[in-house]
Amino acid sequence: MKENISLWQFFVLTITFELGSAVVVGIGNDAKQDAWIAILLAALPGFLLIWMYSYLLSLLPGKNLFEIMEVAFGRKFAMGLTIAYSVYFFYLACYVLRDFVEMIGSAVLFNTPSGVVAVTLMLVIAYILYLGFEVVGRVAEIFSPYMFFFIFLLSIFVWISGNFEIKNLQPVLSEGFQPIMNAIFPQLLGFPIGEIPIIFTVLMAHTSNFKYSRKVGMYAFGTGTVILVWAAILQIAVLGVDIKLRSDFPLLSVARMVSFANFFERIDATIVFIMMFGIILKISVFSFIGLKGLEYVFRMPYRPFVFPMSMLIALFSLINSESFAEHIEKGFKILPPYFHMPFQIYIPLLIFFIVIWKKKRHRFRKGGNR
Repeated sequence: MKENISLWQFFVLTITFELGSAVVVGIGNDAKQDAWIAILLAALPGFLLIWMYSYLLSLLPGKNLFEIMEVAFGRKFAMGLTIAYSVYFFYLACYVLRDFVEMIGSAVLFNTPSGVVAVTLMLVIAYILYLGFEVVGRVAEIFSPYMFFFIFLLSIFVWISGNFEIKNLQPVLSEGFQPIMNAIFPQLLGFPIGEIPIIFTVLMAHTSNFKYSRKVGMYAFGTGTVILVWAAILQIAVLGVDIKLRSDFPLLSVARMVSFANFFERIDATIVFIMMFGIILKISVFSFIGLKGLEYVFRMPYRPFVFPMSMLIALFSLINSESFAEHIEKGFKILPPYFHMPFQIYIPLLIFFIVIWKKKRHRFRKGGNR
């Protein structure tokens, strides 16, 4: 039985996924004080990719990414490519989980072993996924308003406490557009912008009303981008460029600077909640797409794979990098050019043109037989 989510659930799930760890971890650092401009400009190719993927899905309604690959390349080659994509999505789940483990260890549970945090979170996610993707949509629907409210609340407290310095955002374009372009390609285009269109190839196939899913997805992507831009402005204006670049979790550092009327202070817990909720949904989505790949390869329901793959994600999130510095370097230096670009852009573009060519050839043959 196909599991569907409503358009509203799809909307809030997309926004929350886009924010995920990106709203807490500093992004666009190569552009320095112009990071917010880089995020804004990076959204433009993101909209084009969403249009491309949604158009591809409209050509083959009801099919997801892996089934579309079979149309393009045939079953045997599609199976190998599906396994590669599944490994990619599971690795992204590992990477995001490591972000959360490091933040929890530095902000809340100082003496708790990382393995306990990773396994506990993955058990929760495994339970959610085993119940079905509809549950993921309901979780997003219930908790996302709290996430948006806490971000809004943090902005208000920062403004009232007098820590917001607009001069930290100046001068604008002091070094021209080159630093902004360096930040956009391939870093921002790979994370978080390029992640949204590629997950659409599976999520849109599970929406209750596919006809309007493209428009809803566009609105959700635009809304999430605006929040990311505001988060970047907030981090730069409060911390300054130098501190933002040195901070592992800039938004957490912003929260620690809030002090209003000797009453509202150290609201770190709100940021931890923001990241925890975003991480749970982001890992759930990455894991679900990876599991759907296994479902396609083995031609059996994905649920038997949920628990073992969740435990493997927890394990590899800890052993993948020896230190958080190595983890960050992989995320910003290795993943974007060598993994994000091929899996998010190059291969889907190839699939897009092959499917269109096959569709046109089929129509030509059909017309010729009349």
